[in-house]
Amino acid sequence: DPFEHDDIDVAFMSPIAFVRMHDAGNRHIELLPVSSVHEHRKAVHGETGHFADVIVNSDLQAASVDSFEKLRGCRWAYTGPESFSGNQITLQVLKRHGETATFFGNKLRAKSHLDSIYMVLNKQVDAAAVDANCLALFFDRNPSYKDKVFVIESWGTLPPYPIVVRKALPEETKLALKNALLEMAQYAEGAKQLAQFRVKGFASVSMDEFLAFKEAVRETSKLTFDSVYY
Repeated sequence: DPFEHDDIDVAFMSPIAFVRMHDAGNRHIELLPVSSVHEHRKAVHGETGHFADVIVNSDLQAASVDSFEKLRGCRWAYTGPESFSGNQITLQVLKRHGETATFFGNKLRAKSHLDSIYMVLNKQVDAAAVDANCLALFFDRNPSYKDKVFVIESWGTLPPYPIVVRKALPEETKLALKNALLEMAQYAEGAKQLAQFRVKGFASVSMDEFLAFKEAVRETSKLTFDSVYY
């Protein structure tokens, strides 16, 4: 544990990694009560959290595949189980629809959200669920691909990205870090730096948001893309 051995003071983590560490009773971490606010067509102004975008390749878009329900039998890319938006949310949606991972015709493990995007782009798979912020940044850097990968559905709002600090850090350091992030977008240079990553600013969050998320994690804790029955 890098927090226990003072190797790390601050970390930006995935929500699922944080709640698993919290569930395991990790005594060396503490939530910094602030998180990033991102741009998304479904986002509520000023609120934290993120989304998973369901993307398809140009062949499916040409075939008028415009919803997740129409993806039965498709080739699907998914990331590792430490990602909620690239893995667990899909299993959750399938379960709520009374389906299993056999809904898909073929399932391929991707190394990352970016890898999933390229697998869809190159038609190695038909579709995937990816972190919406990763997809938006990908399009910012590769605008020519916007007519080759298409969003047909968005899931969320998903939990905020947790910023975790070493619990033993001085309280004044934690407070200074929190305030610096909350105020960053108020300054021209800070706003400019954040805008490169489509971050509009930072806002307060609470542990209650992640405690509620734990239930969603438990809902899919025993499910995998190899599952046949739930």
